[in-house]
Amino acid sequence: MDIEFATNRLASSAGSLGEAIRQLGIPAGRYYVRRIGVLRAVSSFADLYGFRSLRFYPLIEREYTPRTGIRRAVSSLGKSLRGPRFNPPKGDTFGRYAMNLSDGVELIIERVNEEKVRVLGVETSNGD
Repeated sequence: MDIEFATNRLASSAGSLGEAIRQLGIPAGRYYVRRIGVLRAVSSFADLYGFRSLRFYPLIEREYTPRTGIRRAVSSLGKSLRGPRFNPPKGDTFGRYAMNLSDGVELIIERVNEEKVRVLGVETSNGD
């Protein structure tokens, strides 16, 4: 499969294990180079679902539906609710996929077509 990289840093890390370890750390760097090797080896995007060890899954942006019943009950007490549970999700994740690299670190990719993917970055599970 053909691979595009969003940044030169991601491309240089894919070519060298030492560079990947220097930029991502030891466990994430090793898994990054392995995952890029798997992406190069498969013939189509659908083949990625056959590898359970990749922990490959889509990042789906869910529709935001506020909980008006709870908000109404609390506002009747004279308090306001603020917090992450009432904020809509941020970012456009439709059409993007993730693979686990190590504990809490994910490789984010985007499908360009059936034979081509774009590597967008490496993120922690909480979005940092």
